[in-house]
Amino acid sequence: MDKKIYVISVNLRETCIVAGFRNGILLVQKLAQIKTADLNSLAKIKREMSVYQKNGFTVAINEPITRLATGFTPCRLADTDENNQPRLIAALTAYQQLLSRKSIRFSEGTRKITVPENVYEKEISDKGITTYRIDWESISEEAIALLTVIYSAVYNSSIDGNYLKSVFGIINKRKSHRKMPRFL
Repeated sequence: MDKKIYVISVNLRETCIVAGFRNGILLVQKLAQIKTADLNSLAKIKREMSVYQKNGFTVAINEPITRLATGFTPCRLADTDENNQPRLIAALTAYQQLLSRKSIRFSEGTRKITVPENVYEKEISDKGITTYRIDWESISEEAIALLTVIYSAVYNSSIDGNYLKSVFGIINKRKSHRKMPRFL
């Protein structure tokens, strides 16, 4: 599924990435540090997020304490997914696959972001329970933002309005092409 993505990651520094995902290729168009320390700058960023969302972008926010995510798609990489593993692991797996296919590109003038390979250790207990130890300090805020973009590109969130519009658009399109039975 092709997507336009706007991500803000807020941990140590607030980082914004604008990207597009089409035909399995991720193109990072913009990478910027932002400030949301005061109410005016916070309001300005929220307005910008709304504009992007109205223009069909998936707006995803990776933040430990909800300040920006209200009304948008929260995407904390530390949270677990449907497979009970941290989203970071799924994002890293997708990152490695995209990287091996040379499917991550950066617009001219946009600084390239790299993600360290060994940021987690997988452990399986005697009872067969898998846990992950993640070295969050070894990942830059830009890398976390990129991984949030990748997660948002590859995995669909059922609370993302653009995803729901796309799904219902496909369903409605299929319905309109079927002939309705005639009853006399």
